[in-house]
Amino acid sequence: MRMMNPLNADRTALERAFEIARAGHCHSIEDIRRQLQSEGYNQYQIQGPVLGRQLSELARRARASSPD
Repeated sequence: MRMMNPLNADRTALERAFEIARAGHCHSIEDIRRQLQSEGYNQYQIQGPVLGRQLSELARRARASSPD
């Protein structure tokens, strides 16, 4: 079960986690979980070492390619 965000009710927490990682604003899986929680998603659905590494690497690459 997931908590619904009224503005983005069509996305799962996992889909949103990948979007957040691709944006390049988060530095860790904990940052991604906090962002999910602030948007009304159940951040506890984002678990496991493989998923954590995948999201962290995606976020790292997004930050590296960001012009900021």
